[in-house]
Order: sequence, then structure tokens, then C-alpha cells
Amino acid sequence: MNFTQRFVVSAVILLLLGVSAQAQKTPSKRNLGAPIYPNATFIESFTEGPVARYLFGSNDLTISVRRFYEARTGKKAERIESPDGTETYRFVLKGKREAVLPELEVRVNHFPGGFIIPDERGETRRYTTTILISKKMRTRRRR
Repeated sequence: MNFTQRFVVSAVILLLLGVSAQAQKTPSKRNLGAPIYPNATFIESFTEGPVARYLFGSNDLTISVRRFYEARTGKKAERIESPDGTETYRFVLKGKREAVLPELEVRVNHFPGGFIIPDERGETRRYTTTILISKKMRTRRRR
């Protein structure tokens, strides 16, 4: 299972366990450190170790979302294709591109047939594109 699939499955499990995306406040560009695509719907946020992840969905064409991030960040996307057909466009905004966990990155994902994600009522929504913003959380040094 690739990263995108693991993330979507994790979000689905959290929603099925009663974690409501509606109860969470939509993060701001200032909090994320990255622009939010204008036609994106905030779905869920959670942490994995030292990383906070924010999932958005959109039914706009993936190329439109990718071009938005290229224009807004001034970065060229790295294209990653998985054997299952998932296309990911990765933008490393802070940190080293080679890093497994850069300080700040945006991933624009497309899967043939779309991503089906349940909401807090158990109803499903299909998104042609998901946007995953990952931000390394700062750790405080002990004195």
C-alpha cells in the first residue's frame, strides 16, 4: 500500500471511529505555511509522529491544482506514479527534497475513479483530487 492509500485509509478509520471533520476548524494558510487551493474542501487533519497532516479534496482537474501550486510556490512538481495508478505531484516547500520527511510539503494526488471518503454521518463523497499538506511540528528543547 502506498503513502496516499495509507493516508486515505487512516482518514477513513478516524472518521468511522467518530472523529468528525466538521468539528475540526479549517486550517489557515498562515497555520499551514502553504497556500490552500481555492476549490478545496477540508476533510481531516491528524498527526503521525513529528508530522501534522492536513487532507483536502477537490473535484477540479488535477492539472489545475498542480498548476495552482506551481504558480503560488514557484516550485516545479516532482511526479511520482504508483503501480496502482495513483499519480502524485510533490512540492517540497521547506527542507531537503531528498528527505523522507521534509519540513513542509504539498502532495497533489489523483487516482483513476477518484478517492471515496466518508464524512462524519457515514455518507461518502468522491474527490477526483486530494491535496495533502504535511508540516513537521517544532519540538521544544528542554532546558
